[in-house]
Amino acid sequence: MNDYIFNLEKDFQAYLPEGYYTFIGPANQELLGDFTSVVNLVAPTNNVARTINNTLSNKRAVKQVLSALYQDADLRVYVVEGDSPYGLVYTTVEEYCEHTDIKFRALSS
Repeated sequence: MNDYIFNLEKDFQAYLPEGYYTFIGPANQELLGDFTSVVNLVAPTNNVARTINNTLSNKRAVKQVLSALYQDADLRVYVVEGDSPYGLVYTTVEEYCEHTDIKFRALSS
């Protein structure tokens, strides 16, 4: 897998407000449903109720699923807007930067 996407995600953490997080997933958003289901199965449980936010924020589980099932797929960084009663509210890091007027240098190179 390309380390660029993982470095991009790591570098973007400083731009996230409290309660937001990122995850890496397939760029083809039609694959995200299956992807999140598999990550949910792979991620370890803890004392907190298992939610999609708990599992997608588990970087080890996400990377495990990506390397096993999506090793040849184009990947993208997604920004999740914390817990939402309406389900998973996310956008791509590019859309998030445009919407919030963030000048993230890694996207412009």
